Amino acid sequence: MKSMRDFIEQAEKEGMLKRINAEVDWDLELSHIAKLNEEAGGPALLFENVKDYDSPVIT
Repeated sequence: MKSMRDFIEQAEKEGMLKRINAEVDWDLELSHIAKLNEEAGGPALLFENVKDYDSPVIT
């Protein structure tokens, strides 16, 4: 992989990444959603709309 964008694109194509477009709170919701997703064996998550945060977050 040449970049994080390449990684994200490839992971998404392979069903190993899910984009979350809904606004989430970085302090409470994001960590809880990521924990539940991990426990369920879910894909990586890309949170694109994190409240009060300028950048997306990938878990």
